[in-house]
Amino acid sequence: MAEAMVNYASYTYAHPNFLVRFPHLRRMKMLNAAINKRPVGRWLDYGTGDAEVYRNHAATHAPVEAVLYEPQTIIEQARANLSAATPHTLVGRVQDIRGTFDLISAFEVLEHLPLPERVSFFQVAAKHLASDGRILIEVPVEYGPILLLKEWGRRVLKGRKSAYGTGELLAASFFGKIKDALDRYNPADTRFGIQHHHGFDIGRFEREISRIGTILSSQNSPIPYLPAWLNQCRIFEFRLDCRDPAAIAEALGATR
Repeated sequence: MAEAMVNYASYTYAHPNFLVRFPHLRRMKMLNAAINKRPVGRWLDYGTGDAEVYRNHAATHAPVEAVLYEPQTIIEQARANLSAATPHTLVGRVQDIRGTFDLISAFEVLEHLPLPERVSFFQVAAKHLASDGRILIEVPVEYGPILLLKEWGRRVLKGRKSAYGTGELLAASFFGKIKDALDRYNPADTRFGIQHHHGFDIGRFEREISRIGTILSSQNSPIPYLPAWLNQCRIFEFRLDCRDPAAIAEALGATR
C-alpha cells in the first residue's frame, strides 16, 4: 500500500508540473493557517489518507497531539509517510477512536463518501468533539470554468480518462448545473467510498451541513479573493450544533 501513497503524492502535491503542484501546496499552507486559528490540544484527522497534512503541519508548527484515522485496509499509506514525524496515533477502526478533540478535520474526504458514511462521520464528531470544538472540512469545487481546467489537467497532465460526458461537462462549467452522477444521496447506499469527484455539488453539500451545524467561516483555495468557480476547493470552519446521532441521520436524510 505504500505504492498507493507515493502515487497520490506524485499526481498532487509532488507532481512535476507546477500547475498541478501549486494548488495542493497552497491548500496545505491555508489548512495549516486554519488549524492554527485557535489553540488545539487534541486533533482528529478523519480519513487522513497519506497523512501529508499532519506531517506538513508537524514539520512546520508546534506539535499537536493527533489521532489519525484511516481504514485498516489502507492505513499503511499514512504509516509510510510518517516515519520521521512528530509522535501520533494511527487508528484503523472508528471504534478505536478515544477521548475528545478540540479539532476534527476531514480534508478531501466527504466528497468521496456516500450519504450513510457522511452521516457516520458527523456521528463520530458528535461523540468526540469537545463542547467548544470545531470541524475543518475541505471539499473540491466541481463547477464553473475551474472544472474545465481540472478536466484538462486530469486528462493531459495526469493521463486520466474523463468521467464527464461532453454535455454534462459544459452544463456544469458554463451553467453550474451539476448532476449527482455517482448517487451520493441514497440512504440505502452500501458503498464505503466513491473514488471520483464526478458530480460533487458543493452548494448542496453546504446546505446539507447547515442543517446540523453552523458554518463559522469559509475560504476558497488556492486564491481566496477569487470566486469559488475559479478555485480548486473550499475550506469550511464548522461548528456541529446537533449532537444526537439519530437526529443527525434524520436531518441529513439518511432515515426512511
